[in-house]
Amino acid sequence: VRTYALRGGELVDWLMDLGVPFGRFQKDKWFHIINDGSAPGPHIVRALIKKINTDKISYRLNSRASDLITHNGRVVGARITAKNGTYTVSAKAVVLATGGFSASQELVAKYAPEWVGRPTTGAVSLTGDGVAMASKIGGQMVAMNEVKANYLCHPITDKDGVSLTAITSYTVLVNHNGERFVDESHASINFKSRAMMKQPNHEAYAIVDQTAMDNLKLMRNYAQAGYFIKADTIEELASKLKVNQKKFIQTMKDYMNACKKGEDPAFHRKIQYQIAKPPFYASLVTPSMQSTYGGIKTNEKAEAIDTAGKVIPGLYAAGAVSGHEAYANEVGFAAIIGLVYGKIAGENAAAFAK
Repeated sequence: VRTYALRGGELVDWLMDLGVPFGRFQKDKWFHIINDGSAPGPHIVRALIKKINTDKISYRLNSRASDLITHNGRVVGARITAKNGTYTVSAKAVVLATGGFSASQELVAKYAPEWVGRPTTGAVSLTGDGVAMASKIGGQMVAMNEVKANYLCHPITDKDGVSLTAITSYTVLVNHNGERFVDESHASINFKSRAMMKQPNHEAYAIVDQTAMDNLKLMRNYAQAGYFIKADTIEELASKLKVNQKKFIQTMKDYMNACKKGEDPAFHRKIQYQIAKPPFYASLVTPSMQSTYGGIKTNEKAEAIDTAGKVIPGLYAAGAVSGHEAYANEVGFAAIIGLVYGKIAGENAAAFAK
């Protein structure tokens, strides 16, 4: 955690040097934001792909790693399955960066049973393959029950949805009874997810005003995609939602008055952005299985550790496949943790290979 914290700024500087347009800083969350409020992921991927191509680094898509190959206790490659068959890649060092297991119902049932059956806002590829590969060669697993259930998931189907976490600081949550039920500024995302699971149908409406749309390009895109219901007044918005309309209108008026005063007597939430500027928007949200934070134990050099507590020579790990012990947004955010340790893993793997 110390290493992640101390090297986060350096990592952002490095990404900006590669062309990622970070330009705003959100003080309450201590993170950098893309200038236009769009999602950072696509910008980061484009910048890294450009760097990979400039450096003429070979990469392969649609190729699944199934096993790590060892020789005299050292990891020397991986077994790959692709459309043209199975083959081996030999290497002087290997970095595991395969993500977590949020899309594996079997592993979720084993390590986080309270979230079984929830839709997922994570990638379909997050099936725990890296955890399985590391376990086969004696890797030590840690923090496997640490997960992030994202309460701001707009469900698309029973199995998947879209994450609206960018509106966390802007939104107020109202259930079908027309009532608020949690401090929306609470630091724990899992706390808010558990509170939502107690609501009718395990869901609620996330309400924002035009300010959120003005500041966040990603949300404007989602609104255009139909993930939000829009209205010029709170009364009109209530008429379009499946809520107790009288209670909803009163709840929203009470909250909007609280915004003007800067204090929330109902839940004592921190009010960073007022809900005041029409039009108003509502999106149905429910907790999803988004991220897992357990995996093969690593040290500050991103070296993988075995069950005897010793470094596995030639194996490094970063991101959700590694047990970095920065738990479920209680300590830090998944993307920056993965990027910080990805860079550390890359540096140390390259040094080991030499």
